[in-house]
Amino acid sequence: SAASIILHVHETPRNAVISGPKVIHHEDEFTYECAVEGGNPPPEITWTVSDHLGQTKELKGELIGAGLSRMMLKTGSEERMLTINCVGENTQGRVSHSKHVHTHYPPTSVEITGPTTATPGEYAHFTCVTTETFPVPALKWK
Repeated sequence: SAASIILHVHETPRNAVISGPKVIHHEDEFTYECAVEGGNPPPEITWTVSDHLGQTKELKGELIGAGLSRMMLKTGSEERMLTINCVGENTQGRVSHSKHVHTHYPPTSVEITGPTTATPGEYAHFTCVTTETFPVPALKWK
């Protein structure tokens, strides 16, 4: 007499990797993918995004294949430095990966201060100041 049995081997996910842009801009959409290797049962993949102020929000990703999730990041006008994190987790364990993302944004205003009149032959001192911007702009005088 012969008997057979099916064994279900459970394993922890082995690795998580985020792919997507390292630099983003305000008022746009960006795509990130998280690939989680291994894991049985298949890991659930979750996303969080933290800003430069330490505020964290959970974002919904779309499962697009075994161990592969895609997340759309929609930016507003306040983002600076973001940390994107994905976690692959099953009953056996968890893996995670974080990606630091810089936001490039122009100044909202440029102000020049100095005298309104100047005497011929004398020097006049002017100052140019911008609001917060990244990266630091090159200022040119004309």
